[in-house]
Amino acid sequence: PPSYVTVLGDQVFVANDRQILRSRDLVNWTRADTGLELSNSRIFGLITAENKLFATITGPGGAPNLFSSNNGDAWQNVPLGETSEVRALYAELAQLEYGTPFLIRSGADRLFVFSVFGGLRKMNGNEWQDLGLPHAVSMVNDLVTDGNAVFIATQKGVYINTNGAWNELNTGLVTGTSPGNLVKSGDFSFSIMNGELFRSSDQGKTWKLVFFDNVTDKPPDPNDIAVLGDSIFVATDKGIYRTPISSGNLSAVSRSITATSSQTKDETSNVLELEVAKDQSLYAFVRTKEAKAGVFRSKDQ
Repeated sequence: PPSYVTVLGDQVFVANDRQILRSRDLVNWTRADTGLELSNSRIFGLITAENKLFATITGPGGAPNLFSSNNGDAWQNVPLGETSEVRALYAELAQLEYGTPFLIRSGADRLFVFSVFGGLRKMNGNEWQDLGLPHAVSMVNDLVTDGNAVFIATQKGVYINTNGAWNELNTGLVTGTSPGNLVKSGDFSFSIMNGELFRSSDQGKTWKLVFFDNVTDKPPDPNDIAVLGDSIFVATDKGIYRTPISSGNLSAVSRSITATSSQTKDETSNVLELEVAKDQSLYAFVRTKEAKAGVFRSKDQ
């Protein structure tokens, strides 16, 4: 899924309505897209790596992958003078055709890239190694690592690769389930699947549904997951929920989070994305029914 918010140093960066904005206090915002032509484009990805800001822009003329080493004051195309890792990553992305979905993830000091036409590859030293894909899998929705193990959420379920071969991890899931976001903490794994949150306590071998507490009507729809401390936080269309990593249901922690002061306190907003900063602050990217957007920060979990 597209990434809307990322944190670099003491600043938060947000991709919103063909703009990239930055702020230190979430009150005063400045443009961080100097030199970018975004009037007819869409920002598909906004991430940080190696103390740089990376953006993927889709629109007329191709899907450029850009980076900024000065907090968005200036942007450059595919870097040639950076580390071998970054060069290889962007050389790979530069080969993608316009409109091709792709996914970038990092884990255990390795970079992973997935594209519909290019399959799944990981950085091995200074070279890209093709991991292949499980049979009948054509789309990777998310990827996490745990030591040498690589876990992927696909349109056919969850798989693990530990020794060059893919093994299915779908016990307890409905056949045909398409997991989206995937996170891990020790032996525990969490994934959003078909609008519900599932937990695994055995490295993804078996899965069980996680229920929402005190919900009398339609349960919230999960959008994103984040690990912080000993809890899992879930962004939903009805606020943010939390559950202990090891067990328990989901309880609301910020139903009243809103992006405009005109909303009443008991209204909820659609929380699209969660981001955990190095200082353990939790950032939430929120969009209201009126298509207004805002970023919120919590320092107390």
